[in-house]
Amino acid sequence: MKTKAKLIGLTVIALASGCSTVPDVYKPNAVGHVNGSVTEKGLQVTIRPAKDQVAIGDVINFDVIYENVGDKPFMFPKNPNLLFTWTYSNGRRDNYLGEDASPKHYDATELVSLKPGTCMTSEFPVKTYYFKTQGVTEFRAILRCPLCTNPELSSVWHGRAVSNTYGVMLTRGQDYASL
Repeated sequence: MKTKAKLIGLTVIALASGCSTVPDVYKPNAVGHVNGSVTEKGLQVTIRPAKDQVAIGDVINFDVIYENVGDKPFMFPKNPNLLFTWTYSNGRRDNYLGEDASPKHYDATELVSLKPGTCMTSEFPVKTYYFKTQGVTEFRAILRCPLCTNPELSSVWHGRAVSNTYGVMLTRGQDYASL
């Protein structure tokens, strides 16, 4: 009987001690600017939504700011290739599919000059009609600019840059099916 009690006691201690190898799933919980962007070759990418709270079904309009934080000017695409990613409040991740960043023969009309300290802003809409989870969802943009194959344009920025992370509160949206 004492052996059985000891065995049960050891089992309870082993289970209560937290011997687990399953990692915790990251779940967003902060609205607003969460962390900074990763500067790459003098370029910093920052995202900022028009609103910090949006109803599911509405569009989240992001300003995407491309800033030359380096000390040399460079040419930059007027319509850069962005991959937008997000983490729902339950920890599940999703994204919009982006194009492959294969080398490209840019024309000068497709580029803008970014001098040190200057920036360019574009808008990126994220449709939320298929989002199912309320709560804080964190967004991030990944810029992928291909190598320019035009020999007449030598200072075109190319590479990969990752924006800051920004949390947006998603609330219950209008039930359009019942209208």
